[in-house]
Amino acid sequence: MAKASKLQNFLLYLFFFSLNFEIWDPLNTNGNFSVAKFTGFLYAFSLIPKLQYFFTTHKSIIIYARMLLILYVFICIMNFINMNYFSSDFLFFSFFQNILLFLLVISHERLSPGVLEKGFIVFFFGSLVLAACFYLGIGLEVNIEGRVSLFGDNENIIGVRMVVSALMLTHILLKYRNKVSKFIYTILPLAYIPLVTLTLNTGSRLSFISLFLGISVIFILYKNRGTFSKILILGIGVIAAVFLFEIAMESEVLGARLAKTGEEGNLAGRDNIWLAILPLIENNWILGVGRTGYIEYYIHYLEK
Repeated sequence: MAKASKLQNFLLYLFFFSLNFEIWDPLNTNGNFSVAKFTGFLYAFSLIPKLQYFFTTHKSIIIYARMLLILYVFICIMNFINMNYFSSDFLFFSFFQNILLFLLVISHERLSPGVLEKGFIVFFFGSLVLAACFYLGIGLEVNIEGRVSLFGDNENIIGVRMVVSALMLTHILLKYRNKVSKFIYTILPLAYIPLVTLTLNTGSRLSFISLFLGISVIFILYKNRGTFSKILILGIGVIAAVFLFEIAMESEVLGARLAKTGEEGNLAGRDNIWLAILPLIENNWILGVGRTGYIEYYIHYLEK
């Protein structure tokens, strides 16, 4: 079986790293260029010499690939049927790109087992660099609510990235505790501080809930046969959950938003959007109206 080259592995790692700066456009091209797009292009370009191997996938992967392509074709058809003055992009090319990228990355793992885990480890280090930018004030933006954004990215997305990296750090600590030096293993937990701090400053309730649930699931599913170890891990999980909640409530940004949710049911307008979209779902619950139909409906809703 052919194997992915070192260059292809490196460019995949570079792409994972750059996802922390997904929409950063240092050339000011109004979204036509970004660091992640550039590294993604380099990665895809590097696969051309061995493209046939990357698309020769296992039968189980082919089944999911077909399902995704069928979904894509169905969405394109519904987009075409519901094209309108406000939206005529029926091809939805970005979705198709993500399907192709998914297939390429999965095939890359098949050719180089373990490359995805290493990619997420590199993603974790990229998150630490992004957190360092927060501390240094590089690319930093703060909105009227006090929510932090970096390089023009969405606060919730930044928060989710920090959560993914925090969960990856937990995975590293559990899996590699006997494979790294005691010094490194001792200082690694300190990485939680910048990751959680940035998460709190984004004010993202979604990220906080994801972090809380993600760490809880890891502790619950952690494989260890010893009864004492299971009890100890459960105790640590409960303490960590309480500690996270206390930190969140003490945060000026996230604490205030969580309090509004609990006291006023404030969901930043999402509840109104969901209520407004229910009639559209009710009238088109089998086939839908595609992305184009949704955009038209939503614009008319805003004009009311």
